[in-house]
Amino acid sequence: MKKEDKPWADVGATDQFKAGEPARVDYLEEHRDGWIETSSLRSAWVVRQADSSFVVFNPKCTHLGCPYSWEPDTRQFLCPCHTGIFDITGKVISGPPPRPLDRFQHKVEDGRLFVREEAPRVG
Repeated sequence: MKKEDKPWADVGATDQFKAGEPARVDYLEEHRDGWIETSSLRSAWVVRQADSSFVVFNPKCTHLGCPYSWEPDTRQFLCPCHTGIFDITGKVISGPPPRPLDRFQHKVEDGRLFVREEAPRVG
């Protein structure tokens, strides 16, 4: 595995996610550097679409990297630090965030959802 490649992490069975209801998932990301193996606790926001496809969001606001949450009453993601607000597709509705929510790569295999963080943006 190249150093910049991130491993795929299993975040759960696809049938545990309900369409149109964002779910925060916590998972272990495994790292290997030579003989040393470590794992880190990570999270993501998973949104199952009506057609059973998925969108997986990075759990950090695109403004300053603060954690945000899903507000079911308003059906919006809210970052309370600077009142960044995003719709269910990750689009900025209001506040200072400069771009939509970042997304993680994902794939479905044998009824399981796997995610992988992309390499950091440059520039």
